Amino acid sequence: MKVGQKVRSDTKCSRRLEDFLQLPSKASTNLGASQNAFVELFNGRFRDLCLNQHYFKTVADARAIIDRWREHYNRVKPHSSLGYRPPVLLEEQVA
Repeated sequence: MKVGQKVRSDTKCSRRLEDFLQLPSKASTNLGASQNAFVELFNGRFRDLCLNQHYFKTVADARAIIDRWREHYNRVKPHSSLGYRPPVLLEEQVA
Protein backbone atom coordinates (compact mmCIF):
# COMPACT_ATOMS: atom_id res chain seq x y z
CA MET A 1 0.00 0.00 0.00
CA LYS A 2 1.40 3.40 -0.97
CA VAL A 3 1.46 6.45 1.25
CA GLY A 4 -1.44 8.73 0.41
CA GLN A 5 -3.90 6.00 -0.53
CA LYS A 6 -7.19 6.03 1.30
CA VAL A 7 -7.58 3.53 4.11
CA ARG A 8 -11.17 2.64 4.92
CA SER A 9 -11.95 1.49 8.45
CA ASP A 10 -14.52 -1.19 7.61
CA THR A 11 -13.86 -4.88 8.20
CA LYS A 12 -12.90 -5.60 4.58
CA CYS A 13 -9.85 -3.41 4.90
CA SER A 14 -8.78 -4.49 8.38
CA ARG A 15 -6.30 -7.07 7.04
CA ARG A 16 -4.78 -4.58 4.58
CA LEU A 17 -4.47 -2.03 7.36
CA GLU A 18 -2.74 -4.61 9.59
CA ASP A 19 -0.33 -5.38 6.75
CA PHE A 20 0.32 -1.69 6.13
CA LEU A 21 0.98 -1.01 9.81
CA GLN A 22 2.77 -4.35 10.18
CA LEU A 23 0.51 -5.34 13.08
CA PRO A 24 -0.18 -8.92 14.09
CA SER A 25 -3.64 -10.16 13.16
CA LYS A 26 -6.15 -10.02 16.01
CA ALA A 27 -9.48 -11.80 16.21
CA SER A 28 -11.19 -8.65 17.47
CA THR A 29 -10.29 -6.74 14.29
CA ASN A 30 -11.80 -9.48 12.13
CA LEU A 31 -15.34 -9.28 13.49
CA GLY A 32 -17.97 -9.39 10.81
CA ALA A 33 -20.25 -6.43 10.42
CA SER A 34 -23.22 -8.37 11.82
CA GLN A 35 -21.24 -9.45 14.89
CA ASN A 36 -20.14 -5.90 15.55
CA ALA A 37 -23.70 -4.64 15.12
CA PHE A 38 -24.93 -7.21 17.65
CA VAL A 39 -22.30 -6.11 20.17
CA GLU A 40 -23.15 -2.44 19.66
CA LEU A 41 -26.87 -3.15 20.04
CA PHE A 42 -26.30 -5.07 23.27
CA ASN A 43 -24.01 -2.33 24.64
CA GLY A 44 -26.70 0.28 23.99
CA ARG A 45 -29.37 -1.80 25.68
CA PHE A 46 -27.11 -2.53 28.64
CA ARG A 47 -26.41 1.16 29.07
CA ASP A 48 -30.08 2.16 28.72
CA LEU A 49 -31.59 -0.62 30.82
CA CYS A 50 -28.94 -1.01 33.52
CA LEU A 51 -26.12 1.52 33.74
CA ASN A 52 -28.28 4.63 33.31
CA GLN A 53 -30.90 3.31 35.75
CA HIS A 54 -28.65 2.82 38.77
CA TYR A 55 -26.24 4.73 40.95
CA PHE A 56 -23.32 2.53 41.99
CA LYS A 57 -21.88 3.36 45.40
CA THR A 58 -19.04 0.84 45.33
CA VAL A 59 -17.53 -1.68 42.95
CA ALA A 60 -19.17 -4.47 44.95
CA ASP A 61 -22.52 -2.69 44.64
CA ALA A 62 -22.04 -2.35 40.87
CA ARG A 63 -21.17 -6.04 40.55
CA ALA A 64 -24.26 -7.09 42.53
CA ILE A 65 -26.62 -4.84 40.55
CA ILE A 66 -25.14 -5.85 37.19
CA ASP A 67 -25.31 -9.54 38.16
CA ARG A 68 -29.00 -9.20 39.07
CA TRP A 69 -29.63 -7.39 35.77
CA ARG A 70 -27.79 -10.14 33.83
CA GLU A 71 -29.82 -12.85 35.51
CA HIS A 72 -33.08 -11.01 34.70
CA TYR A 73 -31.96 -10.34 31.10
CA ASN A 74 -31.11 -14.01 30.49
CA ARG A 75 -33.80 -15.76 32.55
CA VAL A 76 -36.89 -13.52 32.66
CA LYS A 77 -36.85 -10.80 29.97
CA PRO A 78 -38.46 -11.86 26.68
CA HIS A 79 -36.37 -11.29 23.55
CA SER A 80 -38.03 -10.49 20.24
CA SER A 81 -35.43 -12.50 18.29
CA LEU A 82 -36.48 -15.60 20.26
CA GLY A 83 -40.21 -15.24 19.65
CA TYR A 84 -40.65 -13.11 22.78
CA ARG A 85 -39.29 -15.85 25.03
CA PRO A 86 -36.40 -15.58 27.50
CA PRO A 87 -33.07 -17.17 26.47
CA VAL A 88 -33.27 -19.71 29.31
CA LEU A 89 -36.22 -21.41 27.57
CA LEU A 90 -34.19 -21.81 24.38
CA GLU A 91 -31.30 -23.20 26.43
CA GLU A 92 -33.62 -25.78 28.01
CA GLN A 93 -34.97 -26.83 24.58
CA VAL A 94 -31.45 -27.34 23.21
CA ALA A 95 -30.25 -29.32 26.25
